[in-house]
Amino acid sequence: MSKYQSGNIYHIYNQGNNRQKIFFSEANYRYFLEKSKHLLGSHVDFIAYCLMPNHFHFLVRTKESACLDSKAVRPCPKIELEFLAVAGQNFGLDELAESKAGEAIPTRQQNLSSAIGTLTSSYAKAINKQEGRSGSLFRNKTKAKDGGVEGWHCILGFDDRHFFTPLHAYWQTCFDYIHNNPMVLRGVKNPADYKFSSAREYLFPTENDLVNHKLAVELELVEPTYSRVINLNSKNKDKGLISS
Repeated sequence: MSKYQSGNIYHIYNQGNNRQKIFFSEANYRYFLEKSKHLLGSHVDFIAYCLMPNHFHFLVRTKESACLDSKAVRPCPKIELEFLAVAGQNFGLDELAESKAGEAIPTRQQNLSSAIGTLTSSYAKAINKQEGRSGSLFRNKTKAKDGGVEGWHCILGFDDRHFFTPLHAYWQTCFDYIHNNPMVLRGVKNPADYKFSSAREYLFPTENDLVNHKLAVELELVEPTYSRVINLNSKNKDKGLISS
């Protein structure tokens, strides 16, 4: 994906490394949601979310701050010094050319990218401590798709052939797909039965919800009365209708 653009809608998702579990208790789910709200909330409006045992989905609209350059820094590894010196001289970036091993250098990320990285790395650190494990918890890169501008897409749904283009209502399809994820879990017969998805927030809204209800109505993802909330069909759980 190219850089984030202000006011665009993105499907952001990642899963456990080798599809391993990333949530081990209800407290883990709640902790991840709180960190998401704290770290990402100033940069995006949440439209939909779902936390599954081994992966997560967010549907968000970016705010202007999401696209600004982050002030985050990282240590400069020794192996990068020679490259930085050459790149700095060739492109007139004096601060790179003069970098020293171990010295803090800019990440050169946008605020949202930096915040997502902080979210996954800090959560992974907490889980590794909880579970007495080490190594990567998530896949290396959290993905972000803007279906309105990037053309053909595939979300790996129940039949692994869920292709569509912007002309085929990408965001409505994505909104419904995210909420229908829990339907593959034992005991979940309705998206609103699942605790860690925004489906419940749309069907039973409260003042403390993570999602921006007004924005979802403006985008015509839900109706003002919430009479049309999530598409559902028993034969293909990516389509159909569920009403409040």
